[in-house]
Amino acid sequence: MIAPHSQGILYLLAGYALQKKAIKIFIDARKFLFHPGDELVGPWRTKNISPLYNEAGVKKFAFLYPAGSPTPPTNGQNMPDEKFLTGFFSSESELRRWLSS
Repeated sequence: MIAPHSQGILYLLAGYALQKKAIKIFIDARKFLFHPGDELVGPWRTKNISPLYNEAGVKKFAFLYPAGSPTPPTNGQNMPDEKFLTGFFSSESELRRWLSS
């Protein structure tokens, strides 16, 4: 996968969130082999994708990583210009507990 494919997938997911008015999103990245660069997870995502999640009414957005993976220091916080919390987990039970709270 190359960056434009990843960007397209992010738009599709955001469009689905808008359509369904999703308030909680869970991304299982345990077997995700594409590692996007900072240009896709930083300013580009915040500018282009986050407003769509905000419009959809998303309250919590969670990522599940392989066991033992480090979590970003921003775990469980709002990112700039996002109205939803973003959580990073390496335990599915912890992720589900966080989403349900």
